[in-house]
Amino acid sequence: DARAEGESGASGAEAAAAARARAPAFRGRERRAPLRAAWASVEAGDSTPLREVLAKVRPGSGDEMYCLLYSGLLAEAEGDGDAARDFVVRAASSPYARSGDYMGALAINHARLRGWADDRE
Repeated sequence: DARAEGESGASGAEAAAAARARAPAFRGRERRAPLRAAWASVEAGDSTPLREVLAKVRPGSGDEMYCLLYSGLLAEAEGDGDAARDFVVRAASSPYARSGDYMGALAINHARLRGWADDRE
């Protein structure tokens, strides 16, 4: 049961460590660079792998939207609300999120549920 900081009483670092402990071990080969980077970031407790992939993806692509979404979710789990909002809103407002992709819909709904309406909409 993942909760935002404040709801559980845990700090961002404690919540992230607890989430890392519950995360299934990544096994096998994952062909999608954003998901490989997300797993590496979760396992390391460091968003560097996601930032590196994000710097290389084509703007407006599905890979960009996934990197932004995963970066936002990781930042939120770590208690960095400002970064979480920035990444999730960017993911939700991307062309790919509006293409009908189910993870794009997740980004849009997550931003709405958090009250992070995008001023660009």
